Amino acid sequence: MEPTAQRVKIVGHRRQPSGGLVAAAPLLELVVRLRGNKPFLPKGVHRFTTHEESNAWSMRMMARRLNPDLPRSPTSSHFAGT
Repeated sequence: MEPTAQRVKIVGHRRQPSGGLVAAAPLLELVVRLRGNKPFLPKGVHRFTTHEESNAWSMRMMARRLNPDLPRSPTSSHFAGT
């Protein structure tokens, strides 16, 4: 072996992902059915003073109802934290 050649040590190996988008397709279809074309977070620039305030706002936006005029289900208040 030449003195300038480098030796490469291989540690472990990369595994192929199992399922990928095919496995996630049912979840993605459910999200589309539930949310329709309404985004999880409103578009635009949002400014917050703390990360905690930003996280709380993001959770409120993701958990909000699509149609606030419809009556709530009996269990929805349990999951919404109200």
